[in-house]
Amino acid sequence: MYERQFVSPMADLGDLDYGGPLARRLDRRERERLEERVRRTISGQRSYALRYRPELSVESENAGGLALAWITNLEVAPGRLADWQAFMQQRLPLFRGDNVVFGVYERYLGSGAALWQVVENHASFRELDRPTIMQRALGERTSSIAAGLAGVVLSVERTVLRYDAELSYSDTGSGDGGRFR
Repeated sequence: MYERQFVSPMADLGDLDYGGPLARRLDRRERERLEERVRRTISGQRSYALRYRPELSVESENAGGLALAWITNLEVAPGRLADWQAFMQQRLPLFRGDNVVFGVYERYLGSGAALWQVVENHASFRELDRPTIMQRALGERTSSIAAGLAGVVLSVERTVLRYDAELSYSDTGSGDGGRFR
């Protein structure tokens, strides 16, 4: 299966009232032609909105421009969101102390259960051979701490996305369109 993800940062959902980022850059006919070409090449699509959660994240100015994003999707059990958030907040000092950098996102629109994404930025595939952020920060305690999440986290799925500058554009003019945050 071949997958493409289109990420569109928005100030708020009101941006969609104007047709999204393509509508800001293309006239109506160009946009409709492009959308039709894309529609003919896909077998399915999912749309959802994610909210960046800075209070659960450990960021760094050095993360910009990294071409790979290791994304861990965590499905949180109904009624256990407070447990998941408390788990992350309590361990932030451990992550910061080990220089582990990641962004946490909450899916708040879309189908399915409560889903959270933990996004790590990497410069190369070789870096993906390193232990996960949990293993690096928690060390030998990882398995016992993970056992404490039993019943809180129902499933874990990891994927890697590679930024493709040729297929990307930035509407911000900041020049950092290659950053996964």
